[in-house]
Amino acid sequence: MALTVRSARPTEALSLLARLYGLSDEEVQPVVESLLYLCVAEDHGESLGVLGLRHPTNCGAEVMGGSLPGSDRHSVSLALLQHALERQPQLVAYGEEDFFSADTLHAAGFRVISAYTKASGPLPTKQVAVPDGYRLVPLSEVHDGHDRYRAQQAYMDQPGHTVTTTADVVPNVHGSDDRLGFLAYDAAGQPAGVVRAWLDKGELSVGNPGVHLAHRMTGLRQSLLLAACGAARQRGATRLVMESWGETAEDRTADEQLGLQLETSTPIYGSLHVDRMAMAQQEGGPILSDHTA
Repeated sequence: MALTVRSARPTEALSLLARLYGLSDEEVQPVVESLLYLCVAEDHGESLGVLGLRHPTNCGAEVMGGSLPGSDRHSVSLALLQHALERQPQLVAYGEEDFFSADTLHAAGFRVISAYTKASGPLPTKQVAVPDGYRLVPLSEVHDGHDRYRAQQAYMDQPGHTVTTTADVVPNVHGSDDRLGFLAYDAAGQPAGVVRAWLDKGELSVGNPGVHLAHRMTGLRQSLLLAACGAARQRGATRLVMESWGETAEDRTADEQLGLQLETSTPIYGSLHVDRMAMAQQEGGPILSDHTA
């Protein structure tokens, strides 16, 4: 196999990514248009794989794509990653066998730095205790777009989250309910964290509360989560589902103590530079999924 990797135009990569993810071109097109860089792996002109890079957060650029079915997955995926690392040395990638396997990521010099997790359980009833000096405001009462944007940026050093845009901070974004979400302010009146929430037939869904690094050891994360639970309980919620990206083992333990049980865990890998940065930034170390320890 004469494997080569070259940069690609969005029009070239569109159908390859759609095929890889089992989606239509129309479904994939908005994602492709948002990517920073695209490349394809070929053997004598035959496309074997495709890779795209999201715009980087503080953790680096997230990798999408992989080897197309029927090709030598390991060799093709490894060649794509090595090519991407030459362009952007700070990369993060999900460890998924159908896209970038653990063996391939290790061969490219990546290591587990965190995880995507999904946990669920009865809606916690613990009383909200807001740390001294902070206040929580329902998102429905936060009309300052700058405050919303600044709070959303709390996720930028947590692997798995994407770059914040103005479209991400509009009221009730992506079908969320601002009556259930909260924004935290610190004693100086600056945004310190945020949580967004969705309610469907008694089930509250949240993404992990985002808290800026300087405020993470205060208990503010749990305060935001419990505030959302309390608001949802008043509207009939009885269960909680939480998806999280880039959180610590201590966060996971705190959620378990609230009655949440882990359903899914997918490891998030980082290139060497990201690995060191994540370990320096996140107290408590990375979460390792069961099949990557």
